[in-house]
Amino acid sequence: MSNQVIDKVNQTLVNTGTGVAMTLVGAFMAAQRLTYNAQNLPEYEGVAPVGSDTAANVWAIKKYNYSGTNLTHVQWGSGTANFDKKWDDRASYSYV
Repeated sequence: MSNQVIDKVNQTLVNTGTGVAMTLVGAFMAAQRLTYNAQNLPEYEGVAPVGSDTAANVWAIKKYNYSGTNLTHVQWGSGTANFDKKWDDRASYSYV
């Protein structure tokens, strides 16, 4: 695999203006969703196959944690990067 291809992994390719972006994840195109906290900083990020329903168990979700406006750490829903979560339920998962 060339460095050019590797550099494109997780790079946003198209922003649709609806909070959904097309992202290259590994070898497939994925939909990306973001929510923002009161300071307008990313709070949750979800990635799933393009066209996935937000209520389907096909999302990998991470939560961004801050001290003030400084990002301190990123945690995965249920402690894994597996594509087995529902975007609609993102706030109910434990983040490890």
